Amino acid sequence: MNTPKVSFGVLSALMVAMLLAALDQTIVATAMPQIVTEMGEMTYYSWIFSIYMIAELVAMPIFGKLSDLFGRKRMFLTGLIVFIVGSALCGYAQSLAGLVLFRGIQGIGAGAIMPVAFAIVFDIFPVDKRARMQAFLATVFGIASVFGPIIGAVLTEYLHWRWIFYMNLPLGLLSVLLLIRFYTEKRGQHSPSLDWQGLLLLFGALAALLLVFEWAGSSFGWHSPATAGILLAFLVLFASFIWVERRATEPFIPLHLFGGRRFSVSQVVGLLQGAVMMVTIMYIPLYMQLVSGNGVSGSGYMLMPMMLGLVVCSVVGGRVVEKISYRQALLIAGAHIVLGTVLLGSVQAHSSNWLTICSLILVGGGLGLSFPVLFTTSLHGAEQEHRGTINALVPFFRSIGGVIGVSVFGSIQMQRFAHRAAEEGKVSPSQLQAVHEWLQRGGGTDPSVQNLASYLADSIIWVFQASAVTAVLSLLAGLWIGRERLVLPPSEAAAYAPKSGSRRHAGKA
Repeated sequence: MNTPKVSFGVLSALMVAMLLAALDQTIVATAMPQIVTEMGEMTYYSWIFSIYMIAELVAMPIFGKLSDLFGRKRMFLTGLIVFIVGSALCGYAQSLAGLVLFRGIQGIGAGAIMPVAFAIVFDIFPVDKRARMQAFLATVFGIASVFGPIIGAVLTEYLHWRWIFYMNLPLGLLSVLLLIRFYTEKRGQHSPSLDWQGLLLLFGALAALLLVFEWAGSSFGWHSPATAGILLAFLVLFASFIWVERRATEPFIPLHLFGGRRFSVSQVVGLLQGAVMMVTIMYIPLYMQLVSGNGVSGSGYMLMPMMLGLVVCSVVGGRVVEKISYRQALLIAGAHIVLGTVLLGSVQAHSSNWLTICSLILVGGGLGLSFPVLFTTSLHGAEQEHRGTINALVPFFRSIGGVIGVSVFGSIQMQRFAHRAAEEGKVSPSQLQAVHEWLQRGGGTDPSVQNLASYLADSIIWVFQASAVTAVLSLLAGLWIGRERLVLPPSEAAAYAPKSGSRRHAGKA
């Protein structure tokens, strides 16, 4: 049994690493104007964001499986060191192309940190504490994702944009030292056998899928031959992956996991909620700039109510899942998200900011409640050798939902904006630039620019309404989760029986 000192040391190491990995998803957003100005080019502008997310998502299931085969500590340290090296290279980058390459290295390391961190928590904490500890990690991730742009702006303004990467070095090394000092892993007698065919096919399929949603509607368009070709490549690679995994002695991703209703429903719920979360984070700051004239930083602060709800309810969710059935927990979480997104979809230009704030608290609260619940439902009854893979798949599906949601809802938003803007005639690039400058100034009096800004705000409301539909689908999916509750395995039930005679360990609601 781990002592409190050891548990605290390990948890601190995991939280620091999670903080850095989550921050770097969004920290470059406010630094990009300075980076582009210094580098003198914009060719790979969007890839600074995209490559990190793509590399991270592709790496998640891979490192989750590798941690099952070769050990949590080894894979976590490998990923963390890759992340630190990538950060150092990003800080040193002399061109935008080099920065994109090094951001990809960073993303690979980040893709190892998240799933293995959750798996370590599952391994070192007893059942009655796991949900709460995983909730803490999920909370760190959520907070960092939102405050990344704010921290990036501060570092860029008062130091230099390179420090958004250099700050990872001392903190990353601190996490390495803490984990080496406090975490001693107990390894079984399992003989590792890596399914290389499955790994390579999965890598290719995921990369193709993410490229479809990254490029469709922007670089190539949904109906372009390039998009169709990439989508076809994904289908071929994914079908080949399924064929190989069904015949593998030790498959890279055990497909039998998806045969269980509880596990499959959990991933569907996570994917849909991921879309709602990322779309809200992406569009709330822009909407607030359009309707209230807030500056960039002021609009970013409007996400704080959402994070407040997420933080508080993540901790609460860790306890809720111990006391009620999984279905009841997801019903409560889903109801909060639905109500919050419906209210967001009803916001108008003249609406009080309090309506937006209350909406965001509800959305954040529902997401926070669901974080520990989805990890617990996915890991319910899982074998030791599959825990790393499962801990990778839960955030993986949530992140995939975010990527798909931003792409699909972004297309909805642009189509609505184009339809409304057609009333003004053809919108020229100079007019769009004028809208951008109007936002930077916090408003203006030019009627044509004001009209375009109002059309843009209207198109964003459509996105919020579409996310409300997605939230309803998530709520309905959660009803299929089943009535099971958190159950102590026989090996741990005896040890905790003297102090846990409550109903929370009953098998059924």
